Amino acid sequence: ADAGNDACAPTTDNSAAAWRRAATALRRPVSSGEDQRDAQARSPCLSRARDVHPCDRCYHAALLAGSTVKVSILTNTANRYNRRHPDVGETIRAALPGALYRDTRGIAEIEPALAEIADAGTELLVLNGGDGTVQKVVTALLARSAQYTPPMLALLPGGTTNMTARSINAQALGFQRALRALSDLVPGLAVGHPAVIERPAVVATLPDHTQVAGFFWGMGAILRGIEYCQKTVYEAGIGGEQASGVALVRTVIGIARRQPPFAGGATVELAGCTPSGRFEASILLATTLEQLFLGIRPFWGEPQGALRGVLVEEPARRLIRNLPALLRGRPNRHMTAATGYHPINTETLEVTAAGRFTLDGELYDLPAGTLRLAPSIPLRFLRLGAP
Repeated sequence: ADAGNDACAPTTDNSAAAWRRAATALRRPVSSGEDQRDAQARSPCLSRARDVHPCDRCYHAALLAGSTVKVSILTNTANRYNRRHPDVGETIRAALPGALYRDTRGIAEIEPALAEIADAGTELLVLNGGDGTVQKVVTALLARSAQYTPPMLALLPGGTTNMTARSINAQALGFQRALRALSDLVPGLAVGHPAVIERPAVVATLPDHTQVAGFFWGMGAILRGIEYCQKTVYEAGIGGEQASGVALVRTVIGIARRQPPFAGGATVELAGCTPSGRFEASILLATTLEQLFLGIRPFWGEPQGALRGVLVEEPARRLIRNLPALLRGRPNRHMTAATGYHPINTETLEVTAAGRFTLDGELYDLPAGTLRLAPSIPLRFLRLGAP
């Protein structure tokens, strides 16, 4: 918790009842002045005039201060890794004894499972699935965040694609290695633990005000690359980051050689950021992640907000030659606004277009109108890898 955070709105209350409520949050009894001082030390937000704070940061600090964390696990058994390992549930339960465990057999079963997990008072929610599972869960959690503080999340790479888990965990971890790290971290969780990080999601608000959330948004050739990956690469038995890498190479070659279905851009009008105006976008993306699959970082420039990304105009000039620099986020002299390469660094982004977009690999229809992208409230994650 951050004692200096002006966003915290303390309610000064020095009554015995208030301290009992704070003690309950801290999972330790408070019965004396000495115990009160101990509680203040455990939660810095309680140190200002013995204030009781309702903010999310303090809430999570209280949950983790010297207590046993209430853990729940949600497994999407339809995902690639989990289909191939039918005993995955037993493996996870053995690593995290006492945790509430729920299987889902697809996206439709996620909402009921989350309702049960919320009712159980979950403090740490472990997601065993891929990017699509994380995207659906985050959308559902944010939709109810006004009534229910989202729990801390830990991501196990159990899906066909695990780009979000890779970025949050700071490295590409195999499932077993990630599970061992999680098992080691949970007993020692405490306020200020270096493995606890914050990351907002990208919230996309459609013209009809429907909202979906995820961590990677894109239009243009990105959609065609995802479709190629799903229809061709996965069918060949290739999965994980290797599949994403194959799809990336094929998409870039298709763009450079003007081969359908990869060639051709999406007509978009951008507002609220630099660049702004009307463009034919060959590649357009925005993310709140630090890195994408294979560790690529196709964004550069000074961050001006939570969203970072890139616009490559159609036709994408010298794309194959510029690709290494583009993927590293280190533009060469050929990658300028004049040649159609634009970094995106903004807090919000408005996209007026018609067609489709992707959010974490899931495809959505965009009726003619304006789509607004903005960061969500910060979500807390338990990072399982070394940064």
